[in-house]
Amino acid sequence: MESVPLADEEYLLVASPNWARRIAAQPQASAYLCADLREVSLITYAENLLNVRRYSRTIFGRQLTATRA
Repeated sequence: MESVPLADEEYLLVASPNWARRIAAQPQASAYLCADLREVSLITYAENLLNVRRYSRTIFGRQLTATRA
């Protein structure tokens, strides 16, 4: 059986300009980004946070530990 992907989803992290400035102002922004995002409410289409977990693992190299509120 052969298969061909029909589409590939792309995930983007979207935030306000204030968050972008806050992160960019840190000298080691990538090292602290995950910690800073703990303060932010996440909006996701899946109750199990699957898309956000996958994004976190792919982009930050860390498993998301957030739970649904």
